[in-house]
Amino acid sequence: MCTEIDHSSWKRAGYRSAFAMETEFHSSNPNIHTSRDDVDGVDVTWMAEFAKVGVGMAGELAGA
Repeated sequence: MCTEIDHSSWKRAGYRSAFAMETEFHSSNPNIHTSRDDVDGVDVTWMAEFAKVGVGMAGELAGA
């Protein structure tokens, strides 16, 4: 079962969201938002880099 926990579910709920990705959209992972979209396909090292972006973005929005 696919459970969306990214920008699309927040946007549908009426919140502003951002969608950062590692490639051009047409080259993105074909498993996104499918039943094959699971943690086995996660690159933890790359995800850590994206987490840094998120922390920086939160700081920017907070006026830090």
